[in-house]
Amino acid sequence: MRVAGTLAFIRRFFEEDGDFFRENEEYIRDINSKMLRDGSVIYLCVLVFYTLLTLAFSESRLLFYMYLVFGAFHICLFTYVLLWSKKAARSFKETQRLCAVLEISVLFFFAVEGVFPYPDAHSLYMPIALMVIIILYTHTTAYTLIMIFGYTGAFTAMSVAFKTPEASYNDILIALATCISSLVAYVLTSNLRRSERSAMHRLEYANMIDALTALYNKPTMESLCAGRIREKNRELAFAIFDVDRFKNFNDLYGHACGDFVLREMGAALKESFRGDSFAGRFGGDEFLAMIDLEGGGRERARRVVKEALEKIACIEIEGHEDKISCCAGVAIFRGFGEETFSELFSRADKALYAAKDMGRGECVVVE
Repeated sequence: MRVAGTLAFIRRFFEEDGDFFRENEEYIRDINSKMLRDGSVIYLCVLVFYTLLTLAFSESRLLFYMYLVFGAFHICLFTYVLLWSKKAARSFKETQRLCAVLEISVLFFFAVEGVFPYPDAHSLYMPIALMVIIILYTHTTAYTLIMIFGYTGAFTAMSVAFKTPEASYNDILIALATCISSLVAYVLTSNLRRSERSAMHRLEYANMIDALTALYNKPTMESLCAGRIREKNRELAFAIFDVDRFKNFNDLYGHACGDFVLREMGAALKESFRGDSFAGRFGGDEFLAMIDLEGGGRERARRVVKEALEKIACIEIEGHEDKISCCAGVAIFRGFGEETFSELFSRADKALYAAKDMGRGECVVVE
């Protein structure tokens, strides 16, 4: 049972790990990009400092030459990272590959530094390098496990082959402790990152969504609509919905009834506008929708808005005979570069007033 439970935990951990990376590629790319730039600078400064320190105080020429070789390599890597960081578009895979190059170069240096210059002394910095990299950079579990076991295994093999028996024995113990502590650190850090990202997702969702209707709120709708009309070759329509005589629901039946009407409106609009179309609450009893016409033009705009109005008209208020109705003003987007969001909104708003003048549950579409 314990073995089965452990295997189930490992399988679940890998599945969650895969989901986390698929859903947060942009987030991981950004934090790894920052750590790549900062880490390159810090590591270069460390190499320069220890090169000068070794030149001044160490009798080991080998250690000094090692610092020179790794320093020269890292200057090239740092220059490439600096130029790469100025690119407007940086892919997730490219970022991960560059992080891997930096990590492997750092780990290789500390492994070599811990074996060859002082073959009769145990390594001091080998564990620190691995622990720091695991904490700073975000990688998949598979990559991290390969890095942990590969690094500790390679270091142990080099130590046994090139160091004295006593020193290599101490290094084996150090490598074993490093392997175990690194695995623990990775699990804890990974869980912390996932919890942090989950909290950020909840916060982002709360900032985007209207709590009462579960639709996008006003700032989010304005941003999404403005972004959508900047896309070329999109045939769009913009609609404004306004509940008829909404004040009556609040005045006659109370604000709880008014909230019920708004919630049901939100549910109806969310069901009506899916995929590339979306809806939101602009404020009070006023709702917006951006409609992807999919080549259907004015007739499609009228049809989908009418269908939404029919769904709203089917909403029943328990204990009350009054029916919910809603008017809509729809403006067909004139095209990229020809119309701003504020101009589109203004035309739809005028169409809404025209629909209100016609009576309850009306829809006016303007080109």
